[in-house]
Amino acid sequence: MNKCLLALWLLAAAQDTSLDKVARALAGKIASRPEGFEDLFHQSFFRHVPAARIEAILRQLHSQNGKVASVAPHSRDSETSGVFMFSFENGSRQRVTLILAAGDHPKIIGLWFAPSGGTHGSLGEVLADLKKLPGAVDALRDCRQLQVAERLAAGPGWERA
Repeated sequence: MNKCLLALWLLAAAQDTSLDKVARALAGKIASRPEGFEDLFHQSFFRHVPAARIEAILRQLHSQNGKVASVAPHSRDSETSGVFMFSFENGSRQRVTLILAAGDHPKIIGLWFAPSGGTHGSLGEVLADLKKLPGAVDALRDCRQLQVAERLAAGPGWERA
């Protein structure tokens, strides 16, 4: 049994790439007082985005969501480019795209925080939460009513648009 656990641990450690390490390090810098985040970035990055702006973003993410509770790989384009899902203390999730400079000490040269994904992982979860609300909830019916109202507001000829 212990040999199996060791093999799984070694396999997981072998798959822990520089990209994974930088993503976790960046997540750790999301704080009320981000310190040392500059070391994660290639100097060329700061020619386009000032360090003060990155600090403000990290601070804002923390004030809105708390600490990052977990970091999970979402997709990869290469060894130096990928998307991660940051899950926060408050339950919200955010996709983060990272691009690293190649080399022995990879640094961030590209970073994008997608709009927050909220706390729902699927449309099914959204609908389940809507059903918990008092009164009648029919998201599809409400959506159709909104579409009809938009068409009426557009006036004659909406179907040609």
